[in-house]
Amino acid sequence: MNLIIGAGSVGTVLAAYLVESGHPVQVQIRPGKLDAYHALERLQVIAADEAMLVDVPAPAIVCGETATQAEHIFVCVKRGNLAEVLNTLAPVISKSTVIVPCINGVGLVQAVKSILPDNPVAPATIMFNARMEAPLRARLTTRAEILMGGDRPDLHGLFSASGVKSAEADEATEWGKLLINLNNAICALTHRTFSDLFGGEKLLIECFIAVLDEAIGVLRQAHIPYSMPAPVPYPVYRFLLRHGRGLPLWIARRKNGLSDQAHPSMRADLEQGRPTEVDYLNGAVVALAHAHGLNAPVNAKLVKLVHEREASGITDAHADDWTPSALLTALENA
Repeated sequence: MNLIIGAGSVGTVLAAYLVESGHPVQVQIRPGKLDAYHALERLQVIAADEAMLVDVPAPAIVCGETATQAEHIFVCVKRGNLAEVLNTLAPVISKSTVIVPCINGVGLVQAVKSILPDNPVAPATIMFNARMEAPLRARLTTRAEILMGGDRPDLHGLFSASGVKSAEADEATEWGKLLINLNNAICALTHRTFSDLFGGEKLLIECFIAVLDEAIGVLRQAHIPYSMPAPVPYPVYRFLLRHGRGLPLWIARRKNGLSDQAHPSMRADLEQGRPTEVDYLNGAVVALAHAHGLNAPVNAKLVKLVHEREASGITDAHADDWTPSALLTALENA
């Protein structure tokens, strides 16, 4: 049995494709949310253009009582909630249960092993963007792709009959995905989409380049490998961002099926008054820099600005947005 912990956008998409592939699935939610799921009969994933991608019977919705039966547990929660989930699992699951953290950030194997030292871990780098439309209904705004670590061919097999592309991952691809995710804070603070950024909005691009340059400089000095999701070396990617006149957006649409609706979950988190994952994205660069006696003031500035917005309590979609010009000035003066 495959247990999905967390019925947000990632958990809903993964559950849908697993059910469509014919695998037994249960979705674990918090008890307080059970009423919203009780009467649901279908599990659905739709595309940005409203096309139905997956429409299958709803899986069993549970509140934690069946983790002992799971062969694979897909942990699809915010990174800040990972330890809480793992501590709940520790007394009840078999040591053979494979833990699949489907969470942003790096160092997931170490994070899981610190609490479940005997369980196999296969971190999943989620390469798709999705958002919730309603309970058990998610909208995909890119193609569905997962990079699976831990050398677990059985996990790739779970999606062999579905619409999810599955490939191998390693530490370099984890850091590569994090590098791309460094734009999340920029889009969140300016209320922009990925298409705004990659489509050539010059000042947004300059913000992103400043953040990337610093992060890659830290990785190089720390001798940590990284592999950009784009099929080009970073200097070429950087050149295309600055001078490509929308070519990066064309590539993202062609390679990843990026929709104009796609935006980072961090933007939605700020709009809805939820804690963000900035500490595990830009904050990971800052932490790595400090661990090697370096500084990362640009990424540290973004972390500070996001936390200030969180603390403000402002949830209006456009209130207190940063202009790209003001944000770039703030980063340049960090």
